[in-house]
Parts: sequence; structure tokens; C-alpha cells
Amino acid sequence: MSKFFNSGIVTERNNVMLVKRQETLGIAWQAFLKTSPPDDKEAFRAAWMKAREAALTGASPQERVFARAAQARPVLERIQAQLDAWQVDPQVLPKSGIGRAVAYARKLWPGLVRYTTIGNAPIDNNATERGMRRVAMHRKNSLFSASDAGAEGYATLMTLTQSALLHDLDPIAYLNDIIEDIHFDRQPLAKLTPLAYARRAMAVKRLS
Repeated sequence: MSKFFNSGIVTERNNVMLVKRQETLGIAWQAFLKTSPPDDKEAFRAAWMKAREAALTGASPQERVFARAAQARPVLERIQAQLDAWQVDPQVLPKSGIGRAVAYARKLWPGLVRYTTIGNAPIDNNATERGMRRVAMHRKNSLFSASDAGAEGYATLMTLTQSALLHDLDPIAYLNDIIEDIHFDRQPLAKLTPLAYARRAMAVKRLS
């Protein structure tokens, strides 16, 4: 079983959790966006956009792996070939902006393309970074939780609200709906997680 967690792939094997680092293509692309000459930038942008996979939204992990092998890998191979060409190009100085971007991308390349072999892994970790913004905004508040129990409660609430947002739920409506079930122990907690709640809501919507 594999799960995507922040910038790593967590794989369970023989009850041992193994973490393989996944780099985000977006960061590598930004390095070129800031430094690459216009012609090279446009060529790299075209290859980058082809590697996107908006059409795979909702696809199963197996379908993503198949589609990425057919669509993304050839594009990524061309990008890698271009990086290798820039690496040996005497006109691309190692300490120039594009030279540093090339070295950065080539160093991280195994992690950059790892998503093509693991269906559960997204192409980047932008969703995680967007979710962390709210945590960063309230970082100072968490310093004044008054007690360890208060800090743990804050962390639990943030986890629930961020997970609800990740599954396209309204956090307030979600919490209002489950809080009595939790208090009166009406359902197992496993059925009240944002993921389980979102799946039930989707099933009800399909039946209606």
C-alpha cells in the first residue's frame, strides 16, 4: 500500500513504513521560469504543460500509472535530454541562473519523475503547501495554547479542518454534523473521518 505524504511516498511493506522522497516538478519549473532565455523558456513550458495530467482527475492509481507511462514519460525523457544538453553546453555557465537550475533539476531528477510509477502520488505537492499556509498563519496562536493538551487539541482541529477541505467539505458543516455522533458514540470514529464522510455524501448524492 502506498500513500502520498507531503514530499514523500510512504510505502507499507511487511508492516514497515518506507519513505521515498518525491520532489515537486513545480519547484524545478520555477527555477527555469526565472532564469531561462525566452526561447528556451517557451520550449520548456510546452514540455511542462504536456506533462500535466488534469485529465486524470478521478482516475484510479492503476489508470494513472498507465497514462503516465504513455503520456508523461516520453515528455519527461525529452526534458531530461534537454537538461543533459544544457549541462554540457559551454555557453551555459555553471554559476549562471540557468546553469544552477539545470544542476538543481538533474540532481533531483529521480524524485521529480517518481510520481510516474506510483498512482497515488500527485505530480506535485502544491495542495500540501496550500494547506500549510493556514497553519503558518496561525503559528503564533499555537505558541500560546497554555498547555500541552491545548496544543494537541489545536493540532487535532487543524488536522480535521484541513482534511475536510482536502475532500471538498465545508469544515464547519462537517464538524456540526459529526460532533453529536462523536459525543454519543453513535458511529465508529473510522466512519466519521473526512474521507469516509465525503464518500458517504457522494454515495447519497448519486442515489438522489
